[in-house]
Amino acid sequence: MRSCRHTFLLLAALALAIATAPAANLAFSYVSEGDPLPPMMLEDLKGTEVSYLGEESALARVFIFLKGGHPRSRDVAREAAELVPEFQGRRVHWAAIVSDRHGTAWADSFAAVLPGMDVLIDRGDALYGKLGVVLSPVVGIGNAEGILHAYLPYRKVHFQAALRTQLRLLLGDIDASEADALLNPDTTRIRDTEQAACLRKLKLAGMLATRGKTEKARVQVEAVLERCPELPEAYEALADILREQGDLQGAENASRRAADRRGTSPRQCKGSGPWDPLPSPFLKAIRSPRWRRRPAWPSARQAGPPWPRGPRGSSSGNPNPHHASS
Repeated sequence: MRSCRHTFLLLAALALAIATAPAANLAFSYVSEGDPLPPMMLEDLKGTEVSYLGEESALARVFIFLKGGHPRSRDVAREAAELVPEFQGRRVHWAAIVSDRHGTAWADSFAAVLPGMDVLIDRGDALYGKLGVVLSPVVGIGNAEGILHAYLPYRKVHFQAALRTQLRLLLGDIDASEADALLNPDTTRIRDTEQAACLRKLKLAGMLATRGKTEKARVQVEAVLERCPELPEAYEALADILREQGDLQGAENASRRAADRRGTSPRQCKGSGPWDPLPSPFLKAIRSPRWRRRPAWPSARQAGPPWPRGPRGSSSGNPNPHHASS
């Protein structure tokens, strides 16, 4: 009884450790992203020992751990094989690694569907053990220096696109921000939604400013900056509000921050002051709001004696003294 309870506690602790383990350690127990990959020679189907990392001139090193008879291993092999021609001649090394636990027949079957890729046999699971492979199938990607750049456990959705993005990043086709947008489209969508909300609040601040409520507009803009600190439109709006309030130094600082985020020069000054930035289109109406431009129509009391209101269309009820009948 005590032995069963002890075994149960050990299994529960192991399950908890796996559930709370960092994501970077789920594929390999002994190597994480950013760690050097251990060099090792494996046999190919001809019995020649080759490095699973490929030649030293390779810029990207893809190694795929496959399991014989596993449906997902077949899916990984198929999707990876479709990418091989796309990166042909671009110094990308491909290797499929198969254990010899069930013989070498599975290695031959994978070689038939993986043209242009080295199929290597891991004798005695030597590389499996050295890396501490936890998930299978899994794709590891090393960079030119032999550092583990990323790993990709197989998933049915966006697996090929994720592998392509990682290779394009290593080859210099895209930068890290572009790769992040491609690898995490949901996060990018959230950022876009957040920016759209900030722009709506900025529009409300513009409406307050056009009605002469510059202090309330300033509070609104500062709230936008707390939520979206990298939004250049918010700094431009703040610069215009501070300028109208007479804080020229604050307007200058805000305008320079907007220029830094746009990668342009600050709006240059016009006028005699040390800093008189041009008003942005966002708050142009601060100086001459439309709501003040109302026609001064004369009232009936100012124009003359009141006229009796007659039926519609009749001449007796004419309210315009200039067209009164004699």
